[in-house]
Amino acid sequence: MTIVELKQYRNICAEIQDLEDDLNVNHYVGDTVQSATRFPHKNHNVHIEGYKPDGGTVVKLARLAERKKQRDNIDQFVESISDYKLKKAVKLYYINPIEDGEDKPTWESVVDEIGQGVTSDSLKAKLKNFLKK
Repeated sequence: MTIVELKQYRNICAEIQDLEDDLNVNHYVGDTVQSATRFPHKNHNVHIEGYKPDGGTVVKLARLAERKKQRDNIDQFVESISDYKLKKAVKLYYINPIEDGEDKPTWESVVDEIGQGVTSDSLKAKLKNFLKK
């Protein structure tokens, strides 16, 4: 895992949300049809639904799957960090969503939340050394 990949996490999550919204609004359809599958062949309604089989849908579904895989890989990496302070710092700085009107966290704000005598420089150095391994 690299810092560049961690920095992309929020953008990946935003793209996943946009793709899901677009697919659900513009490419997902449902219908009810008549069916008579067994003797005595009485008609009954069957509801069917799914994605429209067009090129745009397939491309978007592939992109969605790729982005979800990237997000899951980053999530697994973060959860694998055994050092609690480092894991919390990564979550605060790179992972946790930023609400509307909030600024992106700074290392100083992360250190303030973690406390326990940690400095922003020592935390950044610790992360850099961890990612080198």
